[in-house]
Amino acid sequence: MRQPSVGDVVHYQSYGTPGGEYLPEPRAAIITAVYDGLEDNPHGRPYVGLCVLNPTGQFFNPNVPFAKEPTAGHWNWPPKIDVDSRIQELSELMEDARYRQLYEGRWPVPDGPPSVDPITGKVSRS
Repeated sequence: MRQPSVGDVVHYQSYGTPGGEYLPEPRAAIITAVYDGLEDNPHGRPYVGLCVLNPTGQFFNPNVPFAKEPTAGHWNWPPKIDVDSRIQELSELMEDARYRQLYEGRWPVPDGPPSVDPITGKVSRS
């Protein structure tokens, strides 16, 4: 397992509310302290101090245990992203944006660019 260090960005799983009005959900958090000693870490799991960022503010939790899977009151590493797939997805989005920027709004039919007669300069659709 990757070892946590001060400044790492992790997820903190909120508890939610007892009545279920708010469900447990991941919150961004920054590690402010790492406790490695056995006295500080009785269960053999990395305990850390966190600054948890919520939409309405932040709070500090000085002793948060680790869990591999999201568990209320614990921290975990954010899920890994397949970088190659994400790059391909973003490339396709950029290509689509370029196409729309060039062709949408300038010609009435969005199924491709119009042809331009080189002699008359008239624009027509094939």
